[in-house]
Parts: sequence; structure tokens; C-alpha cells
Amino acid sequence: MDGYRRRVMDDLLKKKLQAKGAVLIEGPKWCGKTTTAEEIAASKVLLARADVKSNFKSLLEIDAVASLVFILGVLGISIGASLFAKKS
Repeated sequence: MDGYRRRVMDDLLKKKLQAKGAVLIEGPKWCGKTTTAEEIAASKVLLARADVKSNFKSLLEIDAVASLVFILGVLGISIGASLFAKKS
């Protein structure tokens, strides 16, 4: 981008993108979030639309119990469903 003004967080953002591949940038309006992201990132997903935002948020949600059962299954450990039943 022509005339881009480097920001304090540019180097940290580059490191986080290399390590994780995706980042969430939060901050007040008009502080340069979008400009910085567009300058540094190879691609972007704007979550301004509610439908797009909810779809991406659902991808990030983790079901802890299902994850534990999956991991235990991979390890060959069998558990009963009653172990996770809610007690009244």
C-alpha cells in the first residue's frame, strides 16, 4: 500500500501470523486495524456481516467432552457414556 505508516504492532503481527496462520485484530474504531492487516496478511476474512461472523465463530467452538472422547479413542482408551452424564 502506498504511504503505509508502520505501526508498533507490525512485527508482532507478522510473528503471530507465521506461528498461527490467522489472527483476530481488535481495537477502537479508526486506529488502523484494517489497514495494518491488509498490509501484512496474505488474505483476509471480514466478519462485518452477521451471517459470516456466526459461521466463522462456530468453526472456532470446541466441544470439550467430544474432544476428550476422541482423544481417548485415539489412545485406545474406552470409557462409558455414564462418565459424562450430568448428575442431578
